[in-house]
Amino acid sequence: MELTLHPFIQNILNSASNELFQCLLLFVFSLMPVTECRLTIPFGILVFGLPWYIVLPICVLSNALIGVFLVLALDKLIIIFSKVNILKTIIDKLIVSSKGKYKKYNRFKSSGLLLFVGIPFPGTGAWTGALISYVIGLQKGLSMISIVQGVILSGIIMTILSLSGKAIIL
Repeated sequence: MELTLHPFIQNILNSASNELFQCLLLFVFSLMPVTECRLTIPFGILVFGLPWYIVLPICVLSNALIGVFLVLALDKLIIIFSKVNILKTIIDKLIVSSKGKYKKYNRFKSSGLLLFVGIPFPGTGAWTGALISYVIGLQKGLSMISIVQGVILSGIIMTILSLSGKAIIL
């Protein structure tokens, strides 16, 4: 089975032969909600062939930065975007979905947030963690610490899994 990518993505990857450009791509992709560390760390190690000690800090730093930014700005962004009816509907659905995903962690508050962000499952991560901290009204400082720790945990888990996968493949 061969992996086929969108031609635009394929062109970017073909031009990513420079290690600095690869690191920049990892940094940018780690900022995005779908990719975060869960995709960028294996991608950097297995596809780009970069050493884990370069990939891990780049991806964790980038993902932690977006998590902290979101904790600081989310309340303002939600107010702005809620003024548009279509976006308000989407935001309301995201908030309800986040509450549902976080229910089993709620009694642990910041420790639960750390685990929620740190365990690399679909729908978890810094983006959802920031939204959850907003929804449950967790202090911003505590939220930022928990999200950064969770991103570090997720990065370590994904690095170990990527290196294990690389050892099995090779």
